[in-house]
Amino acid sequence: MIIEAKDEVTQAVDALMTLASQYERGQCISWGEVEAIVGDHSKERAKYVIGKWRRKLESEREIVTLPALTVGVRLLTHKETAAEIPALRQKRAYRQIRRAIKQTATVDVSRLSDHERKLLVSQRSNMANQRRELFRSQRQLATSKPTEGNPRRRVSA
Repeated sequence: MIIEAKDEVTQAVDALMTLASQYERGQCISWGEVEAIVGDHSKERAKYVIGKWRRKLESEREIVTLPALTVGVRLLTHKETAAEIPALRQKRAYRQIRRAIKQTATVDVSRLSDHERKLLVSQRSNMANQRRELFRSQRQLATSKPTEGNPRRRVSA
């Protein structure tokens, strides 16, 4: 039973790789084409297959992908990858570090040994430094100019 399921996933991923070979960087593969192979993309099995396909596409063809909610899967150009991926990953990392700092603030240090206290202080200091560096990096990315491929929404004050 498991082997059959594994073969189905492998076949679906291979079919998606064949589909992706028809596209170049900067193009978008529509959800309709993807769903013709894996079924409804909001189902668990389809999400698993799509994730596996995206990882394989990145490792074999060195193309980074991002889902476009109502459109499909975008095959990012080098410029888009350089601009969008760092911002996305740093945003997530910043949130995780902020959350870790808040959660470690709830620790009752009187219940810790001296070594554990030193370790906690060191870790909190490291996380604060990482948060500062991520914030600086996010600011640098925000100052990049919008382009045709990477438009920026106007914010009215």
